[in-house]
Amino acid sequence: MKIMYNPNRFPFTDDLNYVLKGVGDAWAALKNQSILITGGTGIIGKWLIATLLHADQQLGLGIKITVVSRNPNVFRSAYPVFGENTRLTWVAGDVRKFALPKNAKFSHVIHAATDVVAAKSAEDVLDTCITGTRHVIEHARRCSTSRLLLLSSGAVYGKTPHELGAIPEAFMGSLDCLSSDSAYGQGKRVSEMLCAIENEKGKINIPIARCFAMVGPYLPMDKHFAIGNFIDSIIRNQPIIINGDGTPVRSYMYMADVVLRLWLLLLKGRGGMAYNIGGEEPVTIEELARLAVRILKSEVDIRIENKALHGAHANTYYPDNRRLRSEFGLDPGTGIEEAIQRTAAWYQSS
Repeated sequence: MKIMYNPNRFPFTDDLNYVLKGVGDAWAALKNQSILITGGTGIIGKWLIATLLHADQQLGLGIKITVVSRNPNVFRSAYPVFGENTRLTWVAGDVRKFALPKNAKFSHVIHAATDVVAAKSAEDVLDTCITGTRHVIEHARRCSTSRLLLLSSGAVYGKTPHELGAIPEAFMGSLDCLSSDSAYGQGKRVSEMLCAIENEKGKINIPIARCFAMVGPYLPMDKHFAIGNFIDSIIRNQPIIINGDGTPVRSYMYMADVVLRLWLLLLKGRGGMAYNIGGEEPVTIEELARLAVRILKSEVDIRIENKALHGAHANTYYPDNRRLRSEFGLDPGTGIEEAIQRTAAWYQSS
């Protein structure tokens, strides 16, 4: 069954309004300001731009938005709903090398660039994290930036002991320095250190968002994201194939909840502090597949390629969000069932 997805549209209006209301009075800090966003063409970047444009329209913020992209023309051609907006200025270039006008000023910067979808070597991933972050910080210094948000990842925690459960920010973690599989996590660790050092200088306030798994509009349906693969298989009425044994434990946060938290951290988060952002309903990969089938009223088969080893502990990766929830008074957000429904509905809508 051939299905052509049309991602050239904004998220649901009620999702945009949900973020608008959730950020609330904090939007006022962006009144007549300029913001720089790196990584603006990824899933999080699209949501940041869409919600900021909506806030600008509804609140009359008068904000100027500059977005760094390796190839803006290709993106604008694929997503004209973004490319045609006059509020957006595009800068072409790799995050490690892009140039800005000498007189550029940005009150706020969001550093979201590190493409985990495009196939890259471990060396390139590591260098993009470290050199890219250093380059963004240098621009922030020169452009009189007061607040910078670094998008990091739960990958900084590495492999966690099975008895830990939800991972708190205080967990120091462990990454294998001799494995190229650790390149992304190691790169994000160094990025956090660079930002912490800069924050200590007292001129730029730099909170850090450690993002975990997410689901929602713009999630690639044909890459390495399990929940996207499952929803795609159900929409296409094809069997769900789980290449592993189905025992890893994950949690998923809906994108409207993710981006709401990112805006709050940029505008109000404590500098030099890391905050987990992720779902609070842990499920195994097998449970996730069966949940998606039930929620979307499908009858597709679920095939698990490998058997779990007897006595082996499941790989777990989900966050403890108490720091962020307590500081901002947030509830857990959209439940996993509704998140799956909304994601599928967005991809199936015209």
